[in-house]
Amino acid sequence: MAFSVELIYIEEAEKSLGLTFPPLFKAKLAKENGGEIDADDGYWKFYPVMDKLNRERIRRTSNDILHETKRAKEWNGFPINAIAIGDNDEGDLLILQTDGKHSTQLSESIYLWSHETGEVRLLATSIEVLLSSD
Repeated sequence: MAFSVELIYIEEAEKSLGLTFPPLFKAKLAKENGGEIDADDGYWKFYPVMDKLNRERIRRTSNDILHETKRAKEWNGFPINAIAIGDNDEGDLLILQTDGKHSTQLSESIYLWSHETGEVRLLATSIEVLLSSD
């Protein structure tokens, strides 16, 4: 179950990543930190940002975007300009990518990264589009 999160924790995640979340994704995190969706013929879990409000919230958000992105970057073929924002429990990941090689702004577009092939393909042009197709 996803819960709202204070903006300070979203900003801490951005600072740690050295990246800026797209506005629509940031709004989704603030309203629902984590969550689930049916998309692309599968079930996907969104990673939360670490919520340090209390012990229970820390426990619920231990699989945060920072931790999961660090793990994803250990995989061969994971895009260098991407962060992991969710998975399907089968190794494939939902990702956000930067707008360009030297950019720190993540694009609104949501991509699917295949752990088997390394293929990256557009899933939705924004989190709103992805959630509205659920």
